Amino acid sequence: MLNTENKILDNLGVKSLKITDEGFPLSLTLINDAPKKLYYIGDIELLNEANNIAIVGARSADLYAKHFTSSLVKALSRYPAIIVSGGAKGIDMTAHVAALENSMPTIIVLGSGILASQLDMNSFFIKKLRETKGSLIISEFEPFAVAQRWTFAYRNRLIAALSRSTVLIQAAKESGSLITAKYALKYKKNLFAFSAQGFNLNFAGNHELLESGKAKSLNSAEDIIFQQFPSLIETSAPHIVSDLREPKNASVENTKTEIIKPSESSNNKILADTLLTLIESGIHSFEHLKIRAEINPTTLSMLLSRLEVKGEIGRAINGEFFRTTG
Repeated sequence: MLNTENKILDNLGVKSLKITDEGFPLSLTLINDAPKKLYYIGDIELLNEANNIAIVGARSADLYAKHFTSSLVKALSRYPAIIVSGGAKGIDMTAHVAALENSMPTIIVLGSGILASQLDMNSFFIKKLRETKGSLIISEFEPFAVAQRWTFAYRNRLIAALSRSTVLIQAAKESGSLITAKYALKYKKNLFAFSAQGFNLNFAGNHELLESGKAKSLNSAEDIIFQQFPSLIETSAPHIVSDLREPKNASVENTKTEIIKPSESSNNKILADTLLTLIESGIHSFEHLKIRAEINPTTLSMLLSRLEVKGEIGRAINGEFFRTTG
């Protein structure tokens, strides 16, 4: 009977891995309530903790949080990062979709059986993911097990355990995403929380973790990269504002004077493109943009206003900017 069941699962593309099998993720064997078996579809070799970054957040995430997530994943695509999340609507799905759009591997950790997931609201995406090389869907539950409230909370420990870093994008005070954050702390992993500016109850969980010092502040992809890929910072990708770096034989004063002349349309075009790149990479506040692009406030305000009028960027209720096109 067992052989018959395994044959059926194999025909459906579902494979399994026991905790005693070679290749079972070491990071999962080290937790107290380790799963005895994993069911999976896709490339099991993606379960490499060194490259895995968990991105989690609210199911009912707002547009601002989703834009930040997409920008963050795009910036991370310059590095050998693998995006891990739970496959739910909202931030989870935004992270998975952004990973695929940027040709990045992505791992879905389900709170239901791996075949039961084919019947839910994300079935179209799950089907697409199954057909995509460099992706993985896993579950510790029996293949047709239906998701329940406790199973989602329980699977969150796997998301944290499988990832070297966990990123909390948006969480209200009682958000289920905070469970993943707590597991990340328990397992002594890197924990980041998006430091959305202004008072917003949708980010109350983020602010609480930041104010307590339990999470590191996340403003751009570089905050994660410095922790996760320190040896690759100078070798795997050019600096996102490399075009504005000071020439070796030029003075800082002369370089800045050349950059900030608002009368020179060619310079303004370069600066506008740079601002779009910075915003896409996860830098959204006026102050951070001013520092990173080395633009004076007057010129920066003018350029941001033009981009906003053209519809290339938007401004959130807290004053931060996000990419709307491109």
